[in-house]
Amino acid sequence: MRIEYCSYILKTAELGSITRAAEYLFISQQGLSRAIKAVEQELGVSLFSRSGNQLVPTLAGQTVLSHMRAMAAEYENLKTNLTELSGQQPHSPLTLLVPYNVVNSILPTIVNRLTSDIPHLALSIREEIPPEIPRPENFDAHTLAILCIPDFLLAQCPGIRSGAVVFEEYARGPLMALVSSSSPLSALPLLPAERLKTLPLAGQQLEMAMVRHILGDEACPLNTFMASSRFSLYRSLIAKGMAVGLSSTVLERFTRPQPLVLVPLDAKVDIVWGCAYLREFPPTGAAAAALELTKSLLEPNHAY
Repeated sequence: MRIEYCSYILKTAELGSITRAAEYLFISQQGLSRAIKAVEQELGVSLFSRSGNQLVPTLAGQTVLSHMRAMAAEYENLKTNLTELSGQQPHSPLTLLVPYNVVNSILPTIVNRLTSDIPHLALSIREEIPPEIPRPENFDAHTLAILCIPDFLLAQCPGIRSGAVVFEEYARGPLMALVSSSSPLSALPLLPAERLKTLPLAGQQLEMAMVRHILGDEACPLNTFMASSRFSLYRSLIAKGMAVGLSSTVLERFTRPQPLVLVPLDAKVDIVWGCAYLREFPPTGAAAAALELTKSLLEPNHAY
């Protein structure tokens, strides 16, 4: 069995999906499926069964996964020992879990500083939806999440509520409507939530969830103009007066100047910024450096 098949199968079990695992591993779905099949044929067992849309390990698969975790850890120890014997500098592994609004604000600064300050940094970046990030299964000793998330969603995260995942808050700012400076809405002292739901909205599904939370109606139909991961595209549409978005005072400090105006909402939602990590693995090495850098970028902007 090829050693990389261990990481393939472990990641498939973690994500419960061949599609998501293949995207994370940067391999084809067909290649990942072939790898799983090859291991199943070699061991004579089925590793996964399907439950709804999720792949779950079989009883035999759970035993195999346990051994694979040990094999993967031992292989990493072997590589480290051989690196030390050869006199080379070992790689400093770090995985950053980030939502799109971190990607488009403070992440470039963090990456530039880390890669400059830490030789041989092995950096991996995973962009995910904020509520999905603080799950304990997403973390290991080399993982740090940089979060920008509504306070009500943070409070609902099972990993945070159970205490398995630690969240350190560095800044927060109110959620506000983001409109074109040429729009009549920009002159409003306050935008009523009821009016917000009648406007064409631009953003991602997270923004839609925040509007529904403000309205107190999770099933409320919204006049959604666009839901996209293209941050620059939907901000451009807002600047042209074609839609209304949502943003926070913290985020706007890090974005490029555009003809955009923040208008307060009549309902209070705070956007919280900070870092999260597994309580079992407090940040060390590159993860600790990333945490301190994030903290230094956000803390001066703590009061609004």
